[in-house]
Amino acid sequence: MINVIRATLVLSLMLLVVPGCARDSTTSALQQSDIEAMADRFQAAAQAMDADAMAPFLAADVIFDFTIATREGSQRMRMDRSEYLQSIREARQATTSYEYRPGPREISIDADGRTAQVKQSSSEVMVVMGQRVSGRSDGVYRIRASADGPVIYAASGTTRLQF
Repeated sequence: MINVIRATLVLSLMLLVVPGCARDSTTSALQQSDIEAMADRFQAAAQAMDADAMAPFLAADVIFDFTIATREGSQRMRMDRSEYLQSIREARQATTSYEYRPGPREISIDADGRTAQVKQSSSEVMVVMGQRVSGRSDGVYRIRASADGPVIYAASGTTRLQF
């Protein structure tokens, strides 16, 4: 049961980060259309649980700060980029099915045009080590322009899991 909970927590972290973005241009100002298009690409990579395809969307110094809640209580998790990507790889091994359903995005680009915030709720259903688990998440993602295009530099949120 502990392994099911651990794998589920890792999948919940992935769910919270799905609305991220990346772009293959210079450090020009962020555009909502670019964020939308790249968020769609990132969501496809997340649905496939493909850590290598997710990696370009994440800044080298990204920090993930999430709370995972169940009936038994809650746990706060903080991860850096390499820990997060490794957790996706581990989750892929433990999961036999995974379905992600994103809600509407709220994108706000800061006045400087260099940073933005994306808010999104989403739900997921998965089978982890033979057990069906569902979750509902609310996430906030901070995005900044970089030489390689926009990247997520901070992600926070809460996921409520049901076993």
